[in-house]
Amino acid sequence: ALFQHRWTLLAVNPGRCDQHCQQALSDMSRLRVAMGREMGRIHRAVITYPNIKKNAHLEKLIDTQYPGITLVVTSKAHLARWVKGHMNPKTAMQQGALYVVDPTGNVVMFYHADSDPAHVFKDLQRLMAVHHTI
Repeated sequence: ALFQHRWTLLAVNPGRCDQHCQQALSDMSRLRVAMGREMGRIHRAVITYPNIKKNAHLEKLIDTQYPGITLVVTSKAHLARWVKGHMNPKTAMQQGALYVVDPTGNVVMFYHADSDPAHVFKDLQRLMAVHHTI
């Protein structure tokens, strides 16, 4: 399972990977490395909808510039069911949004595309310190 046993930085990409999407990919990679010895506890993933042309571009981007990020392709209906219990569905697929998901699959933090990565980093540090067993 995607969230099993690790924290996940989850970026949202409902369409072509624009500058917000690319910034989220970069931020996720830098945040994971910045976590130092805790980086092994953090998984990175991008969630998107099925579209062969758009996903081929995103796959190539991940393969060439951001290895280790998992691309999750899901239907709008499946994503809507998942987010319904966690957040406002209108906010859920905001381009470039970033989520922190706990190892059990619960969204614990949400950041808009223009959020400062330094704030995300501080929040991750707190989460790792408080939840050192998971």
